[in-house]
Amino acid sequence: MKKRSLLFFLIYLLAAGLAFGDEDKAAIRTVTVAGVGEVSAEPDRAIVFMGAQAVEPGLNAAREKVTRTVQSFLRLTRELGIDSKHVQTSQLTVRPEYEWDSEARQQRLMGYFVERQLRVDLRNLNQLGELLERAVSTGVNLVTGPEFGSSRENELRREALEHAAVDARASASALAQSLGVNLGMLRRITATGVGFEPPVMAYAMAKIEQADTSAAETYQAGQITITARVIAEFDLIVD
Repeated sequence: MKKRSLLFFLIYLLAAGLAFGDEDKAAIRTVTVAGVGEVSAEPDRAIVFMGAQAVEPGLNAAREKVTRTVQSFLRLTRELGIDSKHVQTSQLTVRPEYEWDSEARQQRLMGYFVERQLRVDLRNLNQLGELLERAVSTGVNLVTGPEFGSSRENELRREALEHAAVDARASASALAQSLGVNLGMLRRITATGVGFEPPVMAYAMAKIEQADTSAAETYQAGQITITARVIAEFDLIVD
C-alpha cells in the first residue's frame, strides 16, 4: 500500500513539473523594447547666478566695495519689482591673496579677495535682459547661467513618459508583425530616466567689465526639452 501511494506521489510530481515547464516555456515568449518620448516648451522662469568680486590691499576696503555693489543690486531688483524672497545674497567668500617673492623665498601678502554671490529666481522672463545688463552697472562683475525652467515641469515630465510608453508599444508591435506573431498584454514597464535639457542662451555673459543697455533685448530664452525613456516587456502570441 505504501509503495502504491509513493508511486502515485511520484506521478503527481512529474505531472506538476511538466505543467510548470510548459508555463515557463510560454513565459519566455516575450519581447522587450525601449521607448523614448520628448516634450518641448517655452520656459517661464530662470535662476540667475551673479557675483560681486573685489581685490584690495586692505580687507575692509574690499568688503566695502563689494557691499556697495550688493546694495546697488538690491535697489535694482526692487526697481524691477522682483520679490525680495526670490533674491539671495547670503554667500560670502573672503581669502588673502599672496604672491611668491623669489628673492625672499617666501609668500608676500598682496591683498584680500572678497566675493558675494547673488541668486535671483526670476519669474518674469521679460525682465531677463534688463536685469543682466543693468546688474553690470551696479558693479556686478560675474554672471553665470541663467538656468531656465518651467512651472509646468512635472506635467511636462508626465507627458514625455506617456509619449515614451506609446513609442515602446509601437516598437513592440512592429517587431511582432515582422516576426509573424501577435502582440499580447504588457507584462512590465520601467521608466529608466527623465532628462531635462535647458536652452542655450543666444547671448552669453562671463566675467564682464561694462554694461551695454542696448543689448537687453537680445536675450532669447529658447525652449526647454524634457526626454523620457522606458523599458517595456510584452507577451508574444503565436497562433
